[in-house]
Amino acid sequence: MAKILARNINAGSVGLVTSGGSTTTYSTLPTTSDPVLWLRAAEVGLQEAVTNVLIDDLSGSGSGVEGARLPVSHEVSGSIRVPMTHEGMGGVLAWVLGGSASSYGSGPYTHTYPTDVATPFRSLVHVYTAADGTSLQSEYAGLQVESLSLAVEAGGVAYATITARGWVASRSSTYQLGVAATQTPAADPVGTTRPVLGKTGSVLSFGANSVACRALTLTFTRPVDRAVDFGAEYPAEGVLSGPISVTLEVTRAADEEDTAILRAAAMAGTAADLSISFTSGTRIVYIELSDAVVTSYAAPFTSGGALVETVTFTAQALTTSDYGFRFRVTNAASAAVTTNGTWA
Repeated sequence: MAKILARNINAGSVGLVTSGGSTTTYSTLPTTSDPVLWLRAAEVGLQEAVTNVLIDDLSGSGSGVEGARLPVSHEVSGSIRVPMTHEGMGGVLAWVLGGSASSYGSGPYTHTYPTDVATPFRSLVHVYTAADGTSLQSEYAGLQVESLSLAVEAGGVAYATITARGWVASRSSTYQLGVAATQTPAADPVGTTRPVLGKTGSVLSFGANSVACRALTLTFTRPVDRAVDFGAEYPAEGVLSGPISVTLEVTRAADEEDTAILRAAAMAGTAADLSISFTSGTRIVYIELSDAVVTSYAAPFTSGGALVETVTFTAQALTTSDYGFRFRVTNAASAAVTTNGTWA
């Protein structure tokens, strides 16, 4: 009788390799002692897709059903969802945004994570537990980010969702999907690193205006073209295939003064720097969009309740050295990218 493979009710942990050969050369796998950033995952949706093609001259067996098919390419795609924290996210931000992170200060320290046109890649391992207590892992390599979505509501916790594409690692001719775990995740850091909470958010600054909001969704999209080259079954290292897009959608209770300002900005195409921060003691996550413009405005009327409007801002990069968007994080860590483990 077949055995049903069940899992526990949590998504496990993901370990992101932050440096080493697998972060500088596309086809290189992580090696022992490479630094790893371990994060608890709310959801891991990475999955492998195999492309099969129909071999025409082998089809038509007389049964009316397609004949032979052969696999021609593989690819991993999907998402990882993790809570956004004030500390320990530097490795993720450096990978996702692609710019050169920098730090200053003497404690607390401030780290800047700018955007770049680079499409960096990383290796990642997902460790989880089966229902029978067995520790399993899946190892992915060559992951390149296609998008980041950061969402938070008043009274809620901020979550970051990263979508990426890459390939499944193969070691000793064995694909590393659901194999016995060789990696040991670090302890759950969420309680000590302080998740970003909606209640700690500031008003949104848009030029000279301060706008109160109750929810936001930040979306960073880097279109990456990944093609399968001759001699390979997985896509080659991706290249930027279009402009990077950065939008910030905020939901707010409409009021006459601010609504008039936002509507006027939308109609005139007024550009202004936009920023919002989340502060917990000396820990700060600061988000900035350069020369943002209001690109959409909606305020649906209902039969009751406050009038709630949704406003979308889009960043612009007006110079070659300004890619329109950055994170600035202040915390107790002296380095912009920290790790809490090594590859075993």
